[in-house]
Amino acid sequence: MTEQTSIPVRRADHVGFAVAFLDEALRFWVDGLGARLVRTGEMGGEFLGQVTGANGAKVRMAIVSLADQTIELLEYQGPDRPGVPAKPFDPGFAHLAFVVDDIDALLVRIAAYGWKAQGIP
Repeated sequence: MTEQTSIPVRRADHVGFAVAFLDEALRFWVDGLGARLVRTGEMGGEFLGQVTGANGAKVRMAIVSLADQTIELLEYQGPDRPGVPAKPFDPGFAHLAFVVDDIDALLVRIAAYGWKAQGIP
């Protein structure tokens, strides 16, 4: 490792997830997990292409808050999207883990929103 001048990172601001369908994702996060919807909106233009590489795309977005975390949900419209979802071992794949009081009850509740545990949590 190289020695660097200390520039402290104070906290994470938010985490973002690309989703296939924003409305379905909101049902999962808000109705299933109990997140609070902060806002929705749309983005596009040159800056979006510069930071994502999705030139010409438009994005429907929503910000939700859950367990003191801000989560940005992004539905890209326009660019070619992969036909197969990413796998957990694909580079760039991410996850977010929460601490809950009753994981079995939560798994039953979110199953109604299409989520299934991979393996035994």
